Amino acid sequence: MYLYLIIYALPFMFFIFERDDTYGKIAHKYLWTLFTLLLMILIGFKYRMGPDWHSYVDMYARASESDVGIQDILYINRDVGFAFLNFLAAKYITGDLGLLAVNVFCGVIFISAILKFCNYYKMNKLAVSICLPYLIFVIGIGYQRQALAISLFMLGLVFFFEGKIYKYLFILIIAALFHKTAILLAPLILFNEAKANKLLITLVLLLAMIGIYEVLISNSMDLMVRSYIDRERESRGAWIRIIILIVPAILFFVFNKNYKKVMEVNEFSLTKWFCAAIVCLPLFMSISSTAVDRVSLYFIPVQVIVFCRFIDLFSTNASRYLFTLITYLGFGAFLIVWFSLSNYSWAWIPYRTYEMFYIF
Repeated sequence: MYLYLIIYALPFMFFIFERDDTYGKIAHKYLWTLFTLLLMILIGFKYRMGPDWHSYVDMYARASESDVGIQDILYINRDVGFAFLNFLAAKYITGDLGLLAVNVFCGVIFISAILKFCNYYKMNKLAVSICLPYLIFVIGIGYQRQALAISLFMLGLVFFFEGKIYKYLFILIIAALFHKTAILLAPLILFNEAKANKLLITLVLLLAMIGIYEVLISNSMDLMVRSYIDRERESRGAWIRIIILIVPAILFFVFNKNYKKVMEVNEFSLTKWFCAAIVCLPLFMSISSTAVDRVSLYFIPVQVIVFCRFIDLFSTNASRYLFTLITYLGFGAFLIVWFSLSNYSWAWIPYRTYEMFYIF
């Protein structure tokens, strides 16, 4: 766990010791680049990490079989983007290096997309700190396909806020190729203030969703229903993660008028509907906490939006620093609690990589 704590401390250290002079900016640029590379290596070079590791190994093993074609891989794995990536790696890269190449590719895209979203805010160091404990350390390392889909969705949000809905939709389609649940976020364009033929876009989206269901999802939908609903699987810790989402949602509604002054129009509109949906999540926990837990992962950006924009409401630097410290300590406490008490933390501790099997 010490490795995760050290990495978590770095963004806050950059924030504290950040300097405005020329040499300070140059040093900060290089150090931040090294930090970015560190995160990419953390995600890309993991080995036997997370509860789904063997599933990913099996996918790659099937893709490596000499008599298997791309059509067979797409039939086995309905997330066609990830399936195609495994197929290319298995056919053109020798041995386990192919699996490593898949992980590295996903790690680079995952971290790049998240940092692009975090850099949208002035307090980008705080934004990264909010993403580190669960999104990067837990989801990024343990659940590769959905992690990539979430990060691409966050990248798409940057275009969404800027009113570039077609770019948002393009990014979202790519995200859905790696995890089909991402397509459920397409109707969010209805909350965008950009001038476009929304009725036409909605019709196209409905047709696309029907097509995606028939081609990619229908055969696996029964399995998902049995897994999440019929068996009434319980996702331990789901309530804690939902509560952590509800806190910024309540903060947003309490200071709704203030947020409207510091947010972009599309950013405010999306956050408002996201927060409303978050407040409703507990109503569905009795049906399937696992399904709600998985869907709630797409609401993680709300934490970044609300907390980073909340700092803009303060008029003094002392208040900003105090709130930054409180937020940092809060998410740091969540990191410690999760790795200390979660029944599944064994899949993340110790951190293992291809070269050194046990670190910290």
